[in-house]
Amino acid sequence: MKDLRESAISGIIWSAFERFGQIGCAFVVQVVLARLLAPEAFGVIAMVSVFIAMSSVLVDAGFSQALVQRPNLTKADQSSVFYFNVFIGLVLTIFLYVGSPAVARFYGQVELVAILQALSITILIGSFGATHQAMLSRELRFKRLFWITFPSTLISGGIGIFMAMRGYGVWSLVGMAVAQKLSSTCLLWLLSGWRPALLFDFEGLKEMFAYGSRIALSNFLDRGFRDIYVLIIGKMYSAADVGFYQRAKSLQQLPVSSLHAVLVRVAFPLLSSIQKDPPRMKRAMRKANQIGALFSFPGMALLAAIAFPLIHVLLGEQWLESAVYLKPLCIVGALFPLQAMNLSVLQSVGRSDLYLKIQLIKKVFIIINVIIAAQFGVMAMIYGMVAFSGVALLINTHYTHRFIDYSCREQLIAVFPISVLSLLIYTLSCSFVTLYSNDLIFSLLLPFIGTACILVAGLRFMDPVLKAELRNITERLPGGACIAKIVL
Repeated sequence: MKDLRESAISGIIWSAFERFGQIGCAFVVQVVLARLLAPEAFGVIAMVSVFIAMSSVLVDAGFSQALVQRPNLTKADQSSVFYFNVFIGLVLTIFLYVGSPAVARFYGQVELVAILQALSITILIGSFGATHQAMLSRELRFKRLFWITFPSTLISGGIGIFMAMRGYGVWSLVGMAVAQKLSSTCLLWLLSGWRPALLFDFEGLKEMFAYGSRIALSNFLDRGFRDIYVLIIGKMYSAADVGFYQRAKSLQQLPVSSLHAVLVRVAFPLLSSIQKDPPRMKRAMRKANQIGALFSFPGMALLAAIAFPLIHVLLGEQWLESAVYLKPLCIVGALFPLQAMNLSVLQSVGRSDLYLKIQLIKKVFIIINVIIAAQFGVMAMIYGMVAFSGVALLINTHYTHRFIDYSCREQLIAVFPISVLSLLIYTLSCSFVTLYSNDLIFSLLLPFIGTACILVAGLRFMDPVLKAELRNITERLPGGACIAKIVL
């Protein structure tokens, strides 16, 4: 029990450093690029990135999750997955390169041909590092991942900014994407310590494919339907509208994706290791949900309240329309960690068939939203996403209740006090923004101060078990003992 707990705490800390370091660096780069490039440039990249992201899911074919979940993993299993990933990466790179004119015709923009052809090489490059990254995650070596992802983000960001300053426009974003994938793959080979052997076990690959293929199809559908809004906006509206939506989505994803990486990437291998002990899994889930909610609920409440002054200060007036989209998207972001944790349970117990079933059910609701809302504009689709997010939580918690006896009602009760704190944060922050609408600095500074005060006061009345876990994590950070003493 102690070793598992120590691994969990260490994994959370270093996963946080890895993700927040990468996200923080990427955020600064995106702010600089947003001031150098027009919204149309980001919209164009978003249009083709849909196809790159979906191809990346197919390259992995769910084997990364299979490598983590598989109880007894051999060297032949690892090497077989590596060779399979590279082969599929090559096939998909060729497919995207040849199919790029069809994508350009779909959007009615000829310039997309060369852009998609250039970006297609990232699929092949990434396939060479997928197994290395999966092995680091399986072994909870997130400290090593930090020294891979952070430098690669720094290098690629510098290249993107340099190209933008030299007037390369949208190609600066292409160069940044290629540089990021190339540098991260090289660092994975240099620092992971893992190398493929001249082994190939078809039977082992077949066993992992039975599990991983369902995860891959689920992730493919999830990614595709998540990006269906970009496809529809790009087809029915303009590249600028895509840029505004994508920028709002990116700002919402900054804290959300960080939490997902910190919690789910650590929770999945840990839950897999205790998959035969449902009561223990339930206790771990409760703690993870509360920690996730403690960051996502107040964070999204604050972001929604300060959306307009934040975008005005960071990106400039040309991006203010993104703030309109950002406010309701924050509701979706607040629930995302809970959604992801519930799905991790299914992956951990090896029920990828049910994972796929849930994803298929949810896609029906997305299709309904797109069909009905698209004709009324971008905001109508976003409000549909908010409604769907609540439905998705009910669906995701169904099997969590079945396997570890942790119902949706119990989960909501566990995070209810945090919801109350978040509502107070949103109300107070909106008041500050309205009161100091003519002073952008105060309209940003005061909500942050108010949020900190509410959280410090509210933590005094939180679940003692949650406070104990937070104290254990905080005390391991530099100066954390002093912080824990004051705050907790």
